[in-house]
Amino acid sequence: MAIFLNEWFSVDGLMLFSIGVIAAMIGVMFGAAGFVLLPAMLLVGVPIHATVAVNKFATGISSFTNVLTLIFKKKVALKKCCHL
Repeated sequence: MAIFLNEWFSVDGLMLFSIGVIAAMIGVMFGAAGFVLLPAMLLVGVPIHATVAVNKFATGISSFTNVLTLIFKKKVALKKCCHL
């Protein structure tokens, strides 16, 4: 646990967190967070396989929350999504 906290509160951890926040803002406004996230993480020194995995995970979570928002706001019927 101490190693995780040391890495998270280091300069690299805070830099990666700020890159993630900026990429999320750009992704919400323009829908292209991957164009910022991938090169920025590569410049920080994250390996390419981890960078691609983080980008795919972020895209999946974003899509999932969009679907949930549409279902909760009654813009899309749950029956059409799940074939119930």
